[in-house]
Amino acid sequence: MGGITLNFSLIFRLTDWLSFSPGEIGTFMALGSLAGFLGSNIYLGFGSRFKPASVLPFAAVIALLCSFVLRHAGGPVILYGSYWLLQTSSAFFWPAMIANMTAGLAGKELNRRISFFQRSWMGAVMVGPTIAGFIYSWNSEVNFIMVNLSFLTTLLLFLIMMHYFRAEIIHPGVEASSKSDIISPYKSADLYRYRSWACHFCAALIMGIINSILPLHIRDGLGFTEGSAGMVHFFRCAAGFIGFIILGRFSVWHFKSWWFVYLQGGLTFCAFLLLLAGNSLPFIFFVVIIYGIINSGTNTTSVFYSSSTGKHPKRNAAFHEIFMSLGLAGGASGGGFIYQRFNFSGMTLILMLILAAGVVVHVFFARHPSTQQDEA
Repeated sequence: MGGITLNFSLIFRLTDWLSFSPGEIGTFMALGSLAGFLGSNIYLGFGSRFKPASVLPFAAVIALLCSFVLRHAGGPVILYGSYWLLQTSSAFFWPAMIANMTAGLAGKELNRRISFFQRSWMGAVMVGPTIAGFIYSWNSEVNFIMVNLSFLTTLLLFLIMMHYFRAEIIHPGVEASSKSDIISPYKSADLYRYRSWACHFCAALIMGIINSILPLHIRDGLGFTEGSAGMVHFFRCAAGFIGFIILGRFSVWHFKSWWFVYLQGGLTFCAFLLLLAGNSLPFIFFVVIIYGIINSGTNTTSVFYSSSTGKHPKRNAAFHEIFMSLGLAGGASGGGFIYQRFNFSGMTLILMLILAAGVVVHVFFARHPSTQQDEA
């Protein structure tokens, strides 16, 4: 809740207080995502050696301190530096959380755990921008107080967890013994993981646009309020919440090669609908609902294959975050500059062509003999 509320509030604060253009907003958010990419790589090299019990509170402390600095930042150096550091700390948070959550699990039990986890953060993402959008026009300072309280609560929860549930916290040795020797019955297990990351990256491209560019388009391009922009996140997350529930109950999609074609095709269809939506806010709401459902599929698929294939689930969790960070950066930065130069329709047309190319790639792999043998 803290992270998404901060990003949403910064979009309007940078525009209103520092006169950022859409391209500059996109670049700012993209650099934050690239800081997440850097943090994930640091976690790959060093963080995965430590217990999640140590990594999670550390990340929460850094996020809390940076959120206080951002609340009072007046200059670009402090603004950029504190935001990058916060995003880097988040890149330590999520891989450790995913590794701790999925250790020792496989199949349907892993699927149920992922579903519960996804619904927990999706609920917060649904609430944060919705409230922040309506509050911003009244007093933007309250938004940043919400962010501070969110990170403070996160830190306190982890400290309580460490005190009362120390025996339940997973150590690296425990994870290694239970997860490092996973043997998948599918010959193309690694290929499934790589394809899930590719879908996750493409979904993050759209997410970068929805998070960074679409709110500005709704307010400054269409003339609606910040509250209306916040409702985009509400509809997207409500749909995603339902999608996570459904995916948690069914495992028919596990190790099914054509599942990736459906996901990539759905993302391409969403870009096409955004192209048609133009200046219609109700149509935009409809599109983000469809996207929310499909994004729940790409996210769950990526976490599932990151956790259930390969010998290094902690490293895979970091790669899950890396591809998301790259997609968010590409969507925010590229979408911002294209929107500024070619308007909303030009931006969505280029996005649709990129995603359509991904469909061709996934169809090729779906027809590959090795994956067909797996499903047979």
